[in-house]
Amino acid sequence: MFVTFLTVLEERSFSRAAERLGYVQSTVTAQIRLLEQACGKKLFDRLPRGVEPTRAGLEAAAYAARFVRLSEGLKEAMASLDEPQGSLHVQALESFSTAHLTPVLEAFVSRYPRIRLELAGGFLQETAEAVAAGRAELGLVPADPGRGELSFEPLLTERLVWVASPQVGRRWRADGWDALSAERVIGFGGRCMYHTLAERLLQQYASAYNVPRRAPAPMVFASPEMIRQAVRCGLGFALLPQTTVHADIAAGVLDELPLNDAISPDSAAPNPGSAAPVFIEPPGASLTALYAGSIATACTEPPDAPSAADPLLLTHGLIRAKHRELSTPARLFREALLEHFDDSYRSAKANIPPVHS
Repeated sequence: MFVTFLTVLEERSFSRAAERLGYVQSTVTAQIRLLEQACGKKLFDRLPRGVEPTRAGLEAAAYAARFVRLSEGLKEAMASLDEPQGSLHVQALESFSTAHLTPVLEAFVSRYPRIRLELAGGFLQETAEAVAAGRAELGLVPADPGRGELSFEPLLTERLVWVASPQVGRRWRADGWDALSAERVIGFGGRCMYHTLAERLLQQYASAYNVPRRAPAPMVFASPEMIRQAVRCGLGFALLPQTTVHADIAAGVLDELPLNDAISPDSAAPNPGSAAPVFIEPPGASLTALYAGSIATACTEPPDAPSAADPLLLTHGLIRAKHRELSTPARLFREALLEHFDDSYRSAKANIPPVHS
């Protein structure tokens, strides 16, 4: 009955709703009449062509949608007693998905073939909005969005690195900040945390070196692969997760610029071809990654977001609505994520060489 009501509301027509639902029109009319009797209010005004919801009809719509979701949840819960099934909507940053989610997704869809998983792309604020509004049940974000209605579960801590083409890197090492002051930033645009952080830090670096920024407008792309290609071609430089670019750095097609280490123009810098090993840590562990390839312990309190001490450390995490019960597919996917990132940390830790004093 509630599905019929919502379908009439969307179609603004009894006949079109009947056609869409596969009913005869008299069935739709009878169901709406029964619902109006139960509510004690007229829900639709009948017009010469179609119908329009009354004020009571609009008010009833939210409750009807809630009843439909509860009904679907009940069906999923009963079906999952035999084999989990249903739909799951997840939203995540594309660069994070590409670098970290493939093994999770492969294992999850293999184990639960009847769960329909939809993974959409989105930046931090977009993902937080989608989860808060119920358009996505789970979200993967590069920092805690700090919203009271959302819970944040840390998954891993990752370093952002500055990268440029080897040609731009050589100019920076030869001319210092003068070489970078006219270079454009390449990124995802103002909606992306990486991009806005890059612009803010560059202004701070430029002030510290007393070299004003004279760069042209940023170059914005929709995917990390396009950003990497543009940087390789020498069109500018970018701030990206280390896991996204470590292979290019190791191959010598990208140069890591240790700007955040406050290296002066005439200081020694790491060899562009010797990339540091990628080490991902879950929050709560100490950071142990250095640029020149050695490993050493550092932070005892990893930040949940960029900090003044180390603005290029981000803590990725899982968000969900606090007061909304997770569906069976969402609960299983959350468990898979937590288990995967915990296992990945232990595996990475086992392969880290010891620190030599």
